[in-house]
Amino acid sequence: MSSIVINNNCSEAAVSLDFGVQTNGQTTATIILNGGTPTTLPINVQLGIANFVINPNTIGSNLHGVIQIQSEINGFVAEAATVGSCQIDCCIAKLLESAINCTCHCDKCKEELDIAEKIFLLLQSSKYAAEAGNNYDDAVAKYNKANELCIETCACGC
Repeated sequence: MSSIVINNNCSEAAVSLDFGVQTNGQTTATIILNGGTPTTLPINVQLGIANFVINPNTIGSNLHGVIQIQSEINGFVAEAATVGSCQIDCCIAKLLESAINCTCHCDKCKEELDIAEKIFLLLQSSKYAAEAGNNYDDAVAKYNKANELCIETCACGC
């Protein structure tokens, strides 16, 4: 099973592409980040598996947003997708911290919790669409909406 595992600060991702057959050779992986311009990376496939690492130096961009990786060798295709959520996770944490520390006696505290919840649910839905639903466009749309809410709410700057 193919996978992308992003580290806690979204600076690096370990990728494992499983082609489903025992094949060997050199090929390229196509990496698309949040619907942007594809980047290609040479990879080595051994016994049907390609293990490699991506980071901003290898793909020319931060690992924020929906990441989709596809590759083909000898007619066999492997693909994986996930969401780099560090910026949005930081935004949610700031909203929750603000709500917890809120001392006003109005609806402001609840509003921050409601916004944090909406952002969290959009992010989880984006991750599901990318990883399990194989719906890259839907994942990007939900990630972008969550990110937009973060920027509108607190301009987090994480």
